[in-house]
Amino acid sequence: MDLTGLVNAVVSTSRVDWGAFSQIKATLRLLKESSTRGHDRYVLVSGQDLPLVNNRAINAFFEDSDSDFIEWERLPRSIWLPKGGYDRLELFWEKSSAPIGVKIFGRSIRECQKHFGLYRRLQYECYGGSNWFNITRESAQYILDFVTNIDKRYLGTYRFTRAADEIFFQTILLNSRCASRCTNSSLRFIDWNAGTGGPRVLGINDFAHLTASNELFARKFDEEVDSSIIDAIYERVGE
Repeated sequence: MDLTGLVNAVVSTSRVDWGAFSQIKATLRLLKESSTRGHDRYVLVSGQDLPLVNNRAINAFFEDSDSDFIEWERLPRSIWLPKGGYDRLELFWEKSSAPIGVKIFGRSIRECQKHFGLYRRLQYECYGGSNWFNITRESAQYILDFVTNIDKRYLGTYRFTRAADEIFFQTILLNSRCASRCTNSSLRFIDWNAGTGGPRVLGINDFAHLTASNELFARKFDEEVDSSIIDAIYERVGE
């Protein structure tokens, strides 16, 4: 499927550790680079996402709406155990790719924090949800301005956190003038019933559910697991 002229993509080539501070920094770099191009909408996707409709339909959807589509819920989230997401922010977390010795050290620090009540202080009311957002130019600019000018310390407070990319952007927007236009949706079909703590890899048996979902995108896909569903979606989108 040729997307030339329909989608202006900015691709991150940064090294990113799952759940680490580097995910937040990579997303900010993408926003900063793409914001220089003056687009009206900023959609964060991964290499395991696919559109469920063609680009004309995606453009038409966003042209008819001035909402920010981002999944959010005020912490604590009942589905984020053990502390509803606060443990991701309040405790020290090493990189997921850290050597075993560093992981043992990090675990020891967390146990000390819990024992003595030495939790990181949180300045804002926190919100969280899926990190895959679809935001307006105004909100993208506000995020960049917030971390650069409004609260220069905010970014640093997310160092040594875990999976906080699912909290960082929601917390900025829901504590701002942008909150009133934040629609609680990532516009994605995602099946969390994998029993692994992450989304299930979708296959050809999911095709009917995907096409009936009314979502713009879906994740996640893996051509090594099932390439037929990817081919089927490309054929449908290319119609």
